[in-house]
Amino acid sequence: MAAKDDHVINRLTHTLEVNQIAQTISKELGLNLELTEAIALGHDLGHIPFGHVGERTLNHIMNGCYKIADFNDSINENNKGFKHNLQGVRVAKDLEQSKMNITKEVLWGILYHSKLEYKECKKGNGVLCDLKHNNTKCVNKPLYHYNLGFYDEYIKDLDSSKFWTIEGLLEYDKYKKNKEEGDEKKKLDVGEIRNIISALHYHIYDEENESSNLYNNVLLRTICDYIAGMTDKYALEEHKKLYNC
Repeated sequence: MAAKDDHVINRLTHTLEVNQIAQTISKELGLNLELTEAIALGHDLGHIPFGHVGERTLNHIMNGCYKIADFNDSINENNKGFKHNLQGVRVAKDLEQSKMNITKEVLWGILYHSKLEYKECKKGNGVLCDLKHNNTKCVNKPLYHYNLGFYDEYIKDLDSSKFWTIEGLLEYDKYKKNKEEGDEKKKLDVGEIRNIISALHYHIYDEENESSNLYNNVLLRTICDYIAGMTDKYALEEHKKLYNC
């Protein structure tokens, strides 16, 4: 999380630390140091503001799970979903204005530094969703699964046989500890982050929809890309500027 405190980690310091640790391990194992560095420096190209809470919130919006207005009621199946490692491949291949000319090996590393799918939604067995469905059942197919269909074209050429990730285990371990500790303050922070991300998405769509000729699903994805490229600080400042809070 970005903050005024110089001792708080940010995206840049995290990337440098990952690179340093990865290089140390790679050197001891006699692996390709240049490839290691490229993967380490690029592994979070697709990360959204506010870490994994922001990531899950944007995925809820892009799956229609977290309704912020009528415009994300009927997202096409092949336009659904958001996940930061999949978005990282999209950034490297399509969104950078200057062609990055990245090898498949580097793209593979960016893709597989985290899991390719979310866990099944816990609202299964007929349980009503508590996001913003107005107490209706899940709208996704298959039920209670997050759809990431938009990214299929980005990962089809990359080897899918390697699926185990260290980051996935570390994130799950942190999740278990937070749950055991019952940190109420953290739950409040999650709600605030959801509100910021959804408010930004709503405002940008509302503003652009009046002047843009983009098809609804294309506009939704464009806004998703834009928000995903923000830093924590920029997202907070934009929200404050738009809503005077």
